[in-house]
Amino acid sequence: MLVLDKRFAKYKIASTPIQRLFTGSLWAEGPPWNGVGCYLVWSDIPNNVQYRWPCEDGHVGLALYGLALYYDFIVRDFGWSRTQVTSGNAISKLIVEPLFGFIAGWLVDRFGPRRLMPAGAVMAGGALIGN
Repeated sequence: MLVLDKRFAKYKIASTPIQRLFTGSLWAEGPPWNGVGCYLVWSDIPNNVQYRWPCEDGHVGLALYGLALYYDFIVRDFGWSRTQVTSGNAISKLIVEPLFGFIAGWLVDRFGPRRLMPAGAVMAGGALIGN
């Protein structure tokens, strides 16, 4: 293992082997380790998919599909152009998430996730009913 930034040299454990868990991603981002759930999760950016590797059985599975899975169906079923579909996705990631992510983080810190999850479920259900 090669440490490029000397500030991180203290985190190198020389006896730890490097394991290849997955191949096939064009450009992977991550992986963060979830110690409570005992799994790794990472994103395949160009394919807009998240993968998960649980330590219990060691298989790699899909954690989340993104826009790439539904893209053609949205274009066909709604009659929208490809630009309209991807612009909506881009606006949500570039404008909405940064603005409301800070607010959501503050609310979770202040009230805790157990109080906010039911409120989020009610709002998501209301949005679906409204359509």
